[in-house]
Amino acid sequence: MQVVDHNMQPTEEWRTGHPVEEVLTILDGQAVIWLGDEQVSASVGQSVIVPAGIRHGFRNAATATLHVQGTLASPTFEAFVEGQEEPTIRWLA
Repeated sequence: MQVVDHNMQPTEEWRTGHPVEEVLTILDGQAVIWLGDEQVSASVGQSVIVPAGIRHGFRNAATATLHVQGTLASPTFEAFVEGQEEPTIRWLA
């Protein structure tokens, strides 16, 4: 059995753009979300639409736990690392 300690996981600073649109919805907490060089603060009940191909990421802007739901406009998820041609993460929903 594998146990994942989320407190020991590295902080994700950037996600490269997905080939489809994504919607990030704040379910709990407050986040700073960035798209390219632009940043916005978002809280419970707010969503940010991430256009296809735009580098983006988010971080917790408070001390409470942040819950973010990501919805992709595709049944296939692919994540690309900057400078690589092939996806580093890929799965089918």
